[in-house]
Amino acid sequence: MAIPTNQTAATAIAMTLPYTATQIDIDLATPTPQCDVWYSYTAAADGVVGMLVENPGSILNYYANLTVWVGPVGSLALYLGGFFALQWPIYHSVAAGTTYYYRVRNHWLFTPDPNTSIDISFLPAPAGPLSVGAILINDDSEGFPAAILSQTTGLVTSYVVNVVAGEAGDVLPTGEILLEDVYASPAPTVNLYTPTVEFVQSIDIGALNGWFYPTVIRTHNPSNKWYVGVQGQTVPATDAFVTTVNADGTIGGTTWTLPSIGLVGLSVNNAETILYYTGQGTVPPGGPPSTGGVLASPVQRWDLVNDLPLSDLAAGVVDYFNYDTMVLADDTILQLYIHTSETDAFVRRYSTAGAVLNTYTIPVTNANFALPRLAYASNPATFWLMWVADDATPGLGIIQNIRISDGAIITDLRSYLYSGGEFSDWNPVGDRFGRSGSCPFLILRGAAPGAGSETEVLIPRRLRRAPHLSTEQLWNFYHQFQLDLETGLGTTTGQGVDPQIMLRYSDDGGHTWSHDIFVSAGPLGQYKRRAIWRRLGRSRDRIFEIVYSEPTPLRLVNAYLQVTGGTS
Repeated sequence: MAIPTNQTAATAIAMTLPYTATQIDIDLATPTPQCDVWYSYTAAADGVVGMLVENPGSILNYYANLTVWVGPVGSLALYLGGFFALQWPIYHSVAAGTTYYYRVRNHWLFTPDPNTSIDISFLPAPAGPLSVGAILINDDSEGFPAAILSQTTGLVTSYVVNVVAGEAGDVLPTGEILLEDVYASPAPTVNLYTPTVEFVQSIDIGALNGWFYPTVIRTHNPSNKWYVGVQGQTVPATDAFVTTVNADGTIGGTTWTLPSIGLVGLSVNNAETILYYTGQGTVPPGGPPSTGGVLASPVQRWDLVNDLPLSDLAAGVVDYFNYDTMVLADDTILQLYIHTSETDAFVRRYSTAGAVLNTYTIPVTNANFALPRLAYASNPATFWLMWVADDATPGLGIIQNIRISDGAIITDLRSYLYSGGEFSDWNPVGDRFGRSGSCPFLILRGAAPGAGSETEVLIPRRLRRAPHLSTEQLWNFYHQFQLDLETGLGTTTGQGVDPQIMLRYSDDGGHTWSHDIFVSAGPLGQYKRRAIWRRLGRSRDRIFEIVYSEPTPLRLVNAYLQVTGGTS
């Protein structure tokens, strides 16, 4: 076996993208357990790079740890790291002209076997154009970009680099974006961006009343400005402060002081006379409810004209935390609730008198991984909701556009997540790029009238489930599942251009399910496209299920399965 020559930064292999390599016989440091290989990349332009380390053998042979470095070889500075990155793709921003050094080493607990091999691949991320109606999800980790997702597929179409890291943000009807800078020092700031996510200016809100992180940001659509709230600096914090930021980045002339601990949600009625807000004890936004907080916190109101408290809009809900608040175009109020178990959540719509008008359920959630979020839609008859599926499908994000009047789901998207730049699910390793798991999501707005608005068409969710597949409880090995259907019926624009079919399976009688696996049913005219899922693992008792939520016909003919029976 050839001995790797790239054991130091000085001997790093210089790459052009895309790049793939196999390193064999890296057990050179035995009995010292740390075994390194190095790579370097000089960015030709600003962008995003993805990396994947795979071990064809046992995971314990080389449990990869990744760090990224910048600077002269003799005095490198840590840029990102250390991610335990085996079979978990990593992504990060790169700046034109900068050279990045990647050190890949095994976890110190595991010494590689002789002739251990690892497969390493680097590739550029998607870089498609921005479009109104697309979904922007920011990251709260420095060095990682904001992801732009398609509103029709939920897949990442591009990234925006050099966007401030933070948990709070919102977008105006004219398209301008305001994002929190969670790492600003010594005083907190918010950053203003154009509708195409180009930086405009940093706005210092820390000079007002000694404010400090956390920050809450919510757009006021009629006035085309933001209301920004932060918790007071005293410990324990007993006050929150709210002010406004205009579309041009100027700060409003009024500051309101609220007797609130742990401000987590705020929104203002259309007349700008009443502020609705919620608190959560000592829990900062972005922190899971399990870190502490006040249960059954009410939805509170503040008189913005007379600067006085008003009676609560609604009492708290037993065993639930309040987290997000949003006033709609008809002045009704959405309030997001998360159960103490963090596996259950729902959204409630209130009238201005506090009557419950609608309850929108979230079937399962993993709030410990990422808290659910609300977002304004281009179509005022709908709103957007994002949450993370439970532990049965780790890393699966659900993004839905919901009709306000009856809760009908207009758009239903699935998007796998990264946390701090690291992919959160073990299985679909071919997907190098996803979006952040815990941060705000916004719907890009501000185009010509009518452009980018969510379509007010109810798309049916069609589901088919197969019977149990079992051979006397022996192992069955599933090589391929093919769905025989009429393909090539995609739409010309919008949702359904590349219609997706979802497959999942259960190996315990339907109690828990695998992650969702999508394949294309074929864009318009691709009549020979086949819908095939491969490498589906093994089971003693398997149930397959398919779901189709596209505005195109679903014409099923048959289904075929390639399976090998086991002997034990």
